Amino acid sequence: MPVRLRIAVAALVALALVPLLAPGGAAGGRKSRLTLTALELSTVKAINDLRVSHGVAPLAVSPALFGSALLHCQEMVGGGYFSHSAPDGSSFAARIAAFYPQGRSTFYSVGENLLRTLRPPSSDEMVASWMQSREHRANLLNPIWRQLAVAVLSVSSAPGAYDDGRVTVVTVDFGARR
Repeated sequence: MPVRLRIAVAALVALALVPLLAPGGAAGGRKSRLTLTALELSTVKAINDLRVSHGVAPLAVSPALFGSALLHCQEMVGGGYFSHSAPDGSSFAARIAAFYPQGRSTFYSVGENLLRTLRPPSSDEMVASWMQSREHRANLLNPIWRQLAVAVLSVSSAPGAYDDGRVTVVTVDFGARR
């Protein structure tokens, strides 16, 4: 399939999934979103464009990974921390597995990129920032991934590590099950 056609197909698949992208209900008293924001969608596109430009297949949007990514943004902002691990020490892999389990798959792998800024960044700014980090770049371009989700949460005041100030946190969860 020509690269342009693959990108168009990936974009159409992502847009077709938009109404499906929501956790099953309010988690821990938080309101669920029914759709991805324009920034989240443009970040998925920017990541897939980057992957294609490096000869790596684009990724499909996963509602399950979106549930994990959105919950993590909510927990980081609400709990005043910024980390892949939860304050209780549980790993990002355990959190993702609760939404995106291995099931009967013989191959399973997950990864995660985080970002925090004072204002909502553009999708290009996010990708450029991750590309400057060896680990984040490796996640963006990892050929084993098959799916991803991007969640962005901006608040005017957050506790703890955010000093009761404005913050935008971004979680990108990657996964592969075969």
